[in-house]
Amino acid sequence: MEQRALDRLNELIETGGSILNSATRHGGQTRVAFVSREPYRTAVTYSIDIQIGSKWRTSCLNFLETQFGIDSRYYESYQGSIRQLSYGHVRKALGVLEAVKEDQQVRLAPHSIDAMRTLEEWAGSQHLSLGLVFTDIVASTEIGKKRGDDKWIDDLFAHFTLGREIASCFDSYVVKVIGDSLMVAFRTASDAVSFAINFEENTGVDYISIRVGINSGDVEVRENDIYGLNVNFTSRVQHALKGGGILVTNSVQRDYDKRFGESSGVRFIPREVDLKSFGKETVFFVATPALKKTRQEKFNSRQALLGKTKVPSWLV
Repeated sequence: MEQRALDRLNELIETGGSILNSATRHGGQTRVAFVSREPYRTAVTYSIDIQIGSKWRTSCLNFLETQFGIDSRYYESYQGSIRQLSYGHVRKALGVLEAVKEDQQVRLAPHSIDAMRTLEEWAGSQHLSLGLVFTDIVASTEIGKKRGDDKWIDDLFAHFTLGREIASCFDSYVVKVIGDSLMVAFRTASDAVSFAINFEENTGVDYISIRVGINSGDVEVRENDIYGLNVNFTSRVQHALKGGGILVTNSVQRDYDKRFGESSGVRFIPREVDLKSFGKETVFFVATPALKKTRQEKFNSRQALLGKTKVPSWLV
């Protein structure tokens, strides 16, 4: 996205905020029940200017269609969030625009001088060694069917937004989002583990659990993406998880222990897994007391959402 388009997006976000700020407040009054004579407060609601709201909605849809097309997830997400011109729908639609802005700033690396660096600029070299992280959401299809597109897309935006915020605490680069998966590169494998632990503990939505694969090694950076066998290997490590959790390779485990030592409270439990074309490998399942509690809580929330009761064998 060029700077001119980003400026226009900022204008639309500012206008949406003004619509919400100028909304008329109703309710919130104390009244007395006719029969019981007990005092109660009326519900608080807000109403927006329909004419201004309608013009803003049209402008936003035109902008998203021009920039990304009507089949893009940005257009569909915005359109789905503002099917009605109400205060709540405008607020949800504004959240979509803010997520689009952040997504563009983080992932698409605009070409203006003041824009965020490209992956090549961050890496500093075409050939180098990096810590690689792949995440995806456990039972995402089932959750999406249960929640419906509108709510599920909101969940995804909340999840990825928090993931980027956590990644920004480390020397990292969010390479791309694919469906419900996130790929992030780190300067060190130990930072990759720290990110994964923090992200699994707080995924942004109470019933979202993630499976994470982490590997480190030589890669090649080209056209704002990362290539090489180590990328494929990392993906295989992630897919070796049947459910939620974090799996790391031997090099990652060594790097983390070397940096933090046994006093870190992080345990690496060895597992032998079949990584398909890479053969059988010993990898390590990451465990901490906090992660054990989080995994159980998120499992319970997801089971309640999906109406299931069976406890899976992978839950630690």
